[in-house]
Amino acid sequence: MKKTLTASMIVFTVMVCVAPCAEAATDVKGPIVVAATVSSQLSLTVVMKRNNFAGATINSMNFGNLIDSGSGITGSNPSSTTGTGAVDVFLSANTQGAPYSIMQTGTPMSNGTTILPDGACIVKPIYDAADNGGLAMPAGASLGTGGTFTSASPKLLYQSEGGVAQARTVQALYSITDDPAAGATADIPVNQGAGTYSSTVTYTLVA
Repeated sequence: MKKTLTASMIVFTVMVCVAPCAEAATDVKGPIVVAATVSSQLSLTVVMKRNNFAGATINSMNFGNLIDSGSGITGSNPSSTTGTGAVDVFLSANTQGAPYSIMQTGTPMSNGTTILPDGACIVKPIYDAADNGGLAMPAGASLGTGGTFTSASPKLLYQSEGGVAQARTVQALYSITDDPAAGATADIPVNQGAGTYSSTVTYTLVA
């Protein structure tokens, strides 16, 4: 019986000694890429049209040659003097229900030497139920006022309602005009320096 106990102890001792030696050999796989996607809560779609929704889709706002509108003191574009917009920008926002604002900033219309008067470079926000499946503007939502599109200061185009905000499409009508109804506060003098003037506008969706 004593021998048996001793033998058993020897075998146990050997096993304890061998086990760590066997574990020293390893096999590693990886790293394996693990991926998941969280969709953005915010989306803003921008579509530009010539004059109205039925017009051709365009990629930039080109007002062409500005001409005397007939007053003898204003340089303007014949299709924008009414303030109906030579370029119609459709802005569609979706924030998954979060209240939001659509803002716009711009840079001066410059030919590299001189700039067009800010007060004649106008954007006017519009809400049309036809753009939204016949739905009226939600109660509590509001439009910004017409004014210059060439300012670096953020200009409000649309403010959604509070609570659970509905996805909506609003229009931003762009014109170079002296029409106060469009929000103009200046005109372009007929002695404005010649050249091709350009600017950029940027839209920001804030929720």
